[in-house]
Amino acid sequence: MAVPCPAMHVSSHIFPALPYTTWHGDRQNYSLYLKNNIFLADINNERAVKNATYKTHMTALNTYALLYSTTDMIVVPRSSPWFQFYAEGQDTRVVAWNESESYRGGWLGLRTLAETGRLLRWQVNCSHSDIPRLACKPQSYDAVVRDLLNNTLP
Repeated sequence: MAVPCPAMHVSSHIFPALPYTTWHGDRQNYSLYLKNNIFLADINNERAVKNATYKTHMTALNTYALLYSTTDMIVVPRSSPWFQFYAEGQDTRVVAWNESESYRGGWLGLRTLAETGRLLRWQVNCSHSDIPRLACKPQSYDAVVRDLLNNTLP
């Protein structure tokens, strides 16, 4: 029986009905993606007019933890959870998170978080669907997340 880790299943409860296209950042058709994507382009502050509140809220965090699965067969590219996406107009070269326009331009505050030691990035060797389950708990929740929560959950 798959039992979710206490702190790692929130997104499925918050965003249960968003279609795949709202989670997909199509770099091959970037202008179309910016025009039509109702979620990801907005929350990543990729539109021409930036939402300063997003950056303010992000830089107010104690820690921003980014995890990705090295064996993921769902998220493309696998390192997308680290804000590493394909270069615009193609689907082979992945732009490093700290070389992206978003990072350099300070769109979300990732640079501020990184420079102040509050951006935590780590990888797990679990499948995408196992990340919130006990199979991945030693690599995700036990290894990193539990300490960030400052609580007494097992």
